[in-house]
Amino acid sequence: MRAIALIGLLFSASVGWAQGEPVRVLERTEHAVTLGTDAFSATVDRTGKLSAIKVGGREYVWMIALYTTPVTFGTGKGLRAVQGETGKGGIGPAPELPEPEQRGECCVVTISRDCSRQEIDGGDPLYHLTQTIEVHPEGYLHLRYEFDWLRFFVMNNADLNVVLNAEQFTGRAFWADYGSYVRRGIFTEGKDYSRMEGIKGAVRTLEVDCEAGPFDLWVDRGGSVSAARWGGTKYYPVSLRVPNAGHHTEVYPGTRSVLELSIKLPMSDGGEEK
Repeated sequence: MRAIALIGLLFSASVGWAQGEPVRVLERTEHAVTLGTDAFSATVDRTGKLSAIKVGGREYVWMIALYTTPVTFGTGKGLRAVQGETGKGGIGPAPELPEPEQRGECCVVTISRDCSRQEIDGGDPLYHLTQTIEVHPEGYLHLRYEFDWLRFFVMNNADLNVVLNAEQFTGRAFWADYGSYVRRGIFTEGKDYSRMEGIKGAVRTLEVDCEAGPFDLWVDRGGSVSAARWGGTKYYPVSLRVPNAGHHTEVYPGTRSVLELSIKLPMSDGGEEK
């Protein structure tokens, strides 16, 4: 029954949510823009990192960002390359923040950039990333990442981390739908870094029974999924593997990988928390 309900929500998202308050620009700086309504908000950095995804002032998602480790030629060592980090830890020079596009009642931000590391081929682009962020009324976000690989190199790991705020998720029940079966579990407390059981592998949908209502994440297109704990009980990263860029994977010029996901925040029909 839960799977049927999720399919219904997906259909609603595809045809558009009911009439409500349009998404608008709530705040803008040189480096970031905050989109949303009076009920919810999400901040988009010019690097493409999302942060502070909130409903009614409560933060549900602390951050959504790419974590990659391209391998240097010759040494065979992986380099930490994280979306949103500056200096050596990033994935190349950040582009200018584009102007959000108003499409009916939703706002769309498209960020197009070349990604590189100075340690690999002197900083020549490794891949071109096109990221599309759609923010819809009723707390629905749709994210698409297109990786156009520009040269041959080895990617040790490439994951998109959807980092949940433990304040809203600790002790809450979740249902991980694998298509042919569903696993139920609890977001439990823990120390340091550890894996969470029940969210691992070919997860297609994840629903969490939050206090204010269901939090839904759909893997529309992507690789395997896993979950862990960061920093004791502060954060729960749900990691989505970039297709064809798993552990120690060779990528080739002229090929493409696409990762696509949707999030529905816990809001009632009226846009207020329960």
